[in-house]
Amino acid sequence: MAIEIRESFQVKAPIDAVWRLFMDPQKVATCMPGAELEEVIDERTFVGKVKVKVGAVTSSYKGKVRFTEIDEQGYRLKMAGEGKETSGGTAKGSMTATLRALPDGQTEVVAEANVDLTGRIMQVGRGMIQGVSKQIFQQFAARAKQILE
Repeated sequence: MAIEIRESFQVKAPIDAVWRLFMDPQKVATCMPGAELEEVIDERTFVGKVKVKVGAVTSSYKGKVRFTEIDEQGYRLKMAGEGKETSGGTAKGSMTATLRALPDGQTEVVAEANVDLTGRIMQVGRGMIQGVSKQIFQQFAARAKQILE
């Protein structure tokens, strides 16, 4: 099942500081609920795991994320990732994050993602998965703001 996510948030920090956070996989992992960075393969490729609870189903994935495009001048990055669940399901997807400087010194972050899921997590249905995805993004934004502000 393919899930599409589009979220945005504003942070009281200059665009360069926000960009540095997004380019640091260790800091990004600390902002992501349930995520853990296990290995940095190179400057664009990372191995980690994430645990997600959706309703009565908890799924743990281990996999790889890779920056597929980094546009420093445009403050835009794309990444692709895939992981396998311990019980056999899979998660595969891509995300684009675009930063935009705002006139008051703040930065807007716009994230768009497409995720294709298989396995036990599909028992809970699309609506619940999208709701939890929104909560995870809000928690990510709150933690990023704590670091940057």
